[in-house]
Amino acid sequence: MILRTCGVDEFIKRIEGKELVCFGSGRLLTELCYEFKDHSIERHITYIVDNNSTLWGTIKRIGNVEIAIEKPEMLYSTATENTVVLITCGGLYDLEVFEDLSGRFDSMDIDCYFARFIRGIQSTITAYNAAKPHEDFRAIPVPVIPKKIHYCWVGGSPIPEKNMKCIESWKRF
Repeated sequence: MILRTCGVDEFIKRIEGKELVCFGSGRLLTELCYEFKDHSIERHITYIVDNNSTLWGTIKRIGNVEIAIEKPEMLYSTATENTVVLITCGGLYDLEVFEDLSGRFDSMDIDCYFARFIRGIQSTITAYNAAKPHEDFRAIPVPVIPKKIHYCWVGGSPIPEKNMKCIESWKRF
């Protein structure tokens, strides 16, 4: 199992043509799908597995998409290297689930993502893009910081020739 992370845009590209299985059918999955509704994550989900036996055989509805909730054994018995696991359970359960899956799929190259990491990375990307200045952000078209270099030579000997060449180059630029 290979732990991967990225923002939601990259995640959607990476799961194209793959079997996406979500581990956890609760609030985090619902929030993720609604937060990134433009990406229609729910349309990519093949099925959901959950440790809660009362949910097995039921359907989770996200928007107008119905997704089957299965026993974890379904994932354990049918996973291939074309399977991508998205851990969508909250709290500290996600780490427990990852450790369990890592042990079960130790010899397989199955990609695994944490939903909370995808959300965190995407919010960082969004904040960065919002904070970037516009191309023509300068209020004044010319630089306002003067191009002056102040220097001081301390020592009893004269400035070495190499340093003098550097000082002369400052005057040209």
